[in-house]
Amino acid sequence: MSAFVLALGLVVSPQLPGDAMLEQYGQRLTPEARVYQAVAPSVVRVELWGRLGVEAKVGGRSFDTSSFFKMSSGTGVVISEDGLILTNTHVITPSSPDVFDEEGLRIRVIFSSEFSDSMDQIEFDANRLKDDPQWDLALLQIESDLSFKAAPLGNSDDLLIGEKVVVLGAPFGGSLSLSSGVLSGLDRQVTMEIQEDEHKTFQGLIQIDAA
Repeated sequence: MSAFVLALGLVVSPQLPGDAMLEQYGQRLTPEARVYQAVAPSVVRVELWGRLGVEAKVGGRSFDTSSFFKMSSGTGVVISEDGLILTNTHVITPSSPDVFDEEGLRIRVIFSSEFSDSMDQIEFDANRLKDDPQWDLALLQIESDLSFKAAPLGNSDDLLIGEKVVVLGAPFGGSLSLSSGVLSGLDRQVTMEIQEDEHKTFQGLIQIDAA
């Protein structure tokens, strides 16, 4: 069976750090570093946890011995101050969905500890509001009354081939990482084998060369 991963791609227009950081770091404050400082507080790690119900009987009494375990993880981004998060459908979908019911699944959202000084907490439960498996996109809602820093979205109709691209993410459940490259192409069509003898075509894609 062939496996594939689609990275969550958003066009973001970051509000870059001001003169204070430029004065402190000077030429070290590269465009990539400025984008990281502006957008990283809005980028989160999304984890799916599952629980398989197991009952044990001791002395004629039943006990629930099940516990949650992490099934998958990926990247998400905060798109509104009230805690709406955009992520990938495959990140929050168990590989065997028929085995789990809603009570047996839990979605966790983790902010980078690097910015913990500005937050009361960095881990939250989240609810799935909507997902679109065709485009591998899902919308989550953080279970909290706190206000979050949202990444300002840009316009995908105003892109220039060859312009710089900066990518932020939390691959394989790790801490945030950054890579950069250029915008290589627009309106690409890609056909991928998602499992043996089953293919899927994605259209209207943005091609970049950043890792």
